[in-house]
Amino acid sequence: MQLDLLGTLLSLLSTWYFICMDRKAWIISFFATAINSILYFNKGIYADTLLEIFYLLNSFYGFLLWNRTPHAKFKVKWLSLPQATVLLMITTALYLLIYFLLRQYTDSTVVSLDALTTALSIMGQWLMCYKIIFTWLVWFITDAIYAYMYFYKQIPFHALLMFLYTIMAIVGYLKWASQDTHQTQPNSL
Repeated sequence: MQLDLLGTLLSLLSTWYFICMDRKAWIISFFATAINSILYFNKGIYADTLLEIFYLLNSFYGFLLWNRTPHAKFKVKWLSLPQATVLLMITTALYLLIYFLLRQYTDSTVVSLDALTTALSIMGQWLMCYKIIFTWLVWFITDAIYAYMYFYKQIPFHALLMFLYTIMAIVGYLKWASQDTHQTQPNSL
C-alpha cells in the first residue's frame, strides 16, 4: 500500500510537470518509475514492470532531449498521416509480441490488457520525448484501460491515478495545443 501511494503521488506530480512543459518531469518520473516497477512486479503485472524499467531509462533520454534547447520556446509537433500509420503498425506488432511473451512465459491474469497498455505506453512515451501532441490522445486511451486493469488487480491508488491521468491527458492536449505555432508541415522525427 505504501509503494502504491508513493508511486502514485510522484507519478501524478511528474505528469503535471509534463503538462506544464517543464523538464523537471523527467527527474520526478525517474523516481516514480523505480517505485512503480517494484509495485507492479509484486502484483504480477509483468509487462508493466518491464515498462517501468523502460520509463526509468527513458527518463534520461527525455531529459536530454528536452535540455537540448533549454531557452527555446516549447514547440509542439504533429504527426503526418504516413508517420501515424507507421507508428500504428509498430505498436500493433509490439502488442502481438508482448502478448505472445506474456501468454507463453508468465502466469499473468491480464495478458491482453497488459500487452495493450504496454505497447500503447511505449508509443506514448516516445511521442512525449519528441513533444508530439498526439501523445495526449494515446495517454487518454491507455490510462482509461489502465484504470480498469488496476482496479481489477486491486491497486486502488494507481487505479485512481489512471482515472486522474485521463483527465490530465485532456488538459495536457489543450495546454500543448495552445502552444502550437500552427505549423503547416509535420516536423521530422
